[in-house]
Amino acid sequence: MQPLDFTGIIKVLEYEGSIALGISSVPNQQWQPDKNHARFILQYLNVLKQKTEGNRTEAETSILDSVIEQLHSRFHSLYSTTE
Repeated sequence: MQPLDFTGIIKVLEYEGSIALGISSVPNQQWQPDKNHARFILQYLNVLKQKTEGNRTEAETSILDSVIEQLHSRFHSLYSTTE
């Protein structure tokens, strides 16, 4: 197993967020989008971004920004009328 680095942490949270938003599925399980969990993952990613400001590489910043944007966009496309 590879050591976990910052990008790996972002990817784990991206996967969890994509499951919470129904983008990805959990094998052999019925899964419905979970608005509260998706919101939590987005908040978590934004706190991670804020707390690591000035300590990320350009590549890490690009990946983090992309993941936040993708999950945020999906969240709002699902829930913008129910907020």
